[in-house]
Amino acid sequence: MIFQIHEMMRAERITDLDKIREEIEVYNGLIPEPGELSATLFLEIEDQSHLRDDLLRFLGVDEAVFLKIGTRKIQARFEEGRSKDDKISAVQYVKFPFTADQRAAFAGSAEATLLVEHPNYQAQVRLEAETRESLLADLQG
Repeated sequence: MIFQIHEMMRAERITDLDKIREEIEVYNGLIPEPGELSATLFLEIEDQSHLRDDLLRFLGVDEAVFLKIGTRKIQARFEEGRSKDDKISAVQYVKFPFTADQRAAFAGSAEATLLVEHPNYQAQVRLEAETRESLLADLQG
């Protein structure tokens, strides 16, 4: 988060102490609570000529992202205010809240997969061992 805040300060030329505090407050809200993982989801649209229409195809993505651990699914919780009935941000901030059983399964041998099950976009990627180990260290604090 520190690097992200530094990047925003540099990119937006923020030098006012109160504005810096605002940036810190915004980004502190993205830090996961104990027992959560957080991520940034970027909806990349390569052809910018129909950007708004193409982004609108992703409305409802906040109901369609999961972390599957064995047979258990954790639905992503999206930051509020980044998607409305008539517009959606290309950058979404998500959190995955784990129960104790889900943490144990994630630490064990159960396969972990990140899923997107949206009517206009489906994808899945299996988390490799090195990624899981890194995420597990974050999850356990």
